[in-house]
Amino acid sequence: MNSFFPPSTNAVVERLESRTFLSVSPATLSTDQQQLRTDNAAYAADMQTCKQMIATDKAKVNADSLSGRRHLADLQKQLATDQATRNAKLKLDRANANIAAAGDNGVIKRDNVTIRVDKNNPSQLAIDNQKLIADKIQLESDHVKFSTILLNDDANTQSIILADQQAIVTARATADNAALQQDQQTLLSDQQACLTKLAADQIKILNDQLKIAQDTATA
Repeated sequence: MNSFFPPSTNAVVERLESRTFLSVSPATLSTDQQQLRTDNAAYAADMQTCKQMIATDKAKVNADSLSGRRHLADLQKQLATDQATRNAKLKLDRANANIAAAGDNGVIKRDNVTIRVDKNNPSQLAIDNQKLIADKIQLESDHVKFSTILLNDDANTQSIILADQQAIVTARATADNAALQQDQQTLLSDQQACLTKLAADQIKILNDQLKIAQDTATA
């Protein structure tokens, strides 16, 4: 905003007002001096308005930027949470699979012990062998069951992680969101408008000063 504000014209006004005016009527000179004071006051008011407007615009831009950073932080926090959830779920799936496998293998081990005990009892041995076959099938069935659970949970949680990562990439790519872009454009437009307005005010003041100089120089 400093570029908006030229040196004060007060000193020029004081010098012009202190001169002895011989060539124009007091009424004309008074009118010209009053116009200069009016235009100086308008310039000061416009300058203050511009300061406040640009400050407000910048505050909005900063607020939008902060909002974007907070949104990105929230997305990163969600990613960390989902990664922890995924790790815990897969750990539990593997533990359940191991427990089931250990239980099935324990049953098969006992089946083998029973078969050795009943080796001289053909009828009971046939029953034992059928149980062993059934328990081996159960082992395989549990392996398929828990492997399927693990694979599904792995795929589902990985999809969630990928979605989180995509959201972060998108947030970073669109950090200049619509609101931020609009406020940045408003800031630029207001700065240009202020430059134009204050330049016009300065020209008025210069013309006023020229008029008074001409008033005092005319013989």
